Amino acid sequence: MRVLIIGGSGQVGTALQRVAISQAEVIAPGSRELDVRSKAEVESAFAKYRPDAVVNAAAYTAVDRAEDEPDLAWRTNAEGAGHIASACKHTGAYLIHLSTDYVFDGTKTGAYVESDATNPQSVYGRSKLAGENAALATWQRTLVLRVSWVFSDSGANFVKTILRLARGGGELKVVDDQWGTPCPARAISDVILELIARHERGSSLQGIYHFATRPVTNWFAFAREVVVTGQSMGLLPKETSIRAITTREFAARAPRPSNSVLDSTRLCRAIGVEAPDWRDDVRWTLERLASTIADG
Repeated sequence: MRVLIIGGSGQVGTALQRVAISQAEVIAPGSRELDVRSKAEVESAFAKYRPDAVVNAAAYTAVDRAEDEPDLAWRTNAEGAGHIASACKHTGAYLIHLSTDYVFDGTKTGAYVESDATNPQSVYGRSKLAGENAALATWQRTLVLRVSWVFSDSGANFVKTILRLARGGGELKVVDDQWGTPCPARAISDVILELIARHERGSSLQGIYHFATRPVTNWFAFAREVVVTGQSMGLLPKETSIRAITTREFAARAPRPSNSVLDSTRLCRAIGVEAPDWRDDVRWTLERLASTIADG
């Protein structure tokens, strides 16, 4: 299998390259090499690489900045997805398109399933939903994989931000009224590999699927897990403390769903896996970052 990872320098793209390299021929251009906003560049890349499967991990993810740059977010997340799906249709490549919990408004009680009505509240969420729709409407051999709260040892993410802030000591303020499930990039990459393997065996999944971990938590508890684990490893000062605040107190530019919990029962049953415990990956991630911290 020749797998084209679009957005190869991002969190999921980086994690996927680590595990896929021994199982497939992987091509993973970064955004500077392949700009999904350009239909011509996308078509040229497909003509050059001729992939059997494509993972679209490219996205405009600056949630707050998107409120001021809606055109850029739309061109990347919506039009870019359409360009990729069109190229997949032309070449027959299987498409796995990554999406987000932000397509929901967060008002539901309980976890969101794939059939729940979408109602994004931010520019980022609306652009990602438009990307889902464009991909699914363009090419039938498309799987949209919704994930939430992605973290890893690469790129910009919550774990690395908390680690950086906590190293300075003092008090951290983190919201405790937004709920979800942190999703390790390497767990996402394992699922994607299994989906590609199923495609190779002739049993591709198509449509919308959710992938989530366990247990459900909030940003404050997530941050506390990072700090406590980091302290136990000697990476963070013991005097670091965390104070819970509300979303209103945080006053972010873009609205966030208060409930980002995704139900991944459908996917787990389809591919025969269990939802992993995200806390295991917090320690793994901090272990990977430990040498960088020591050097810095």
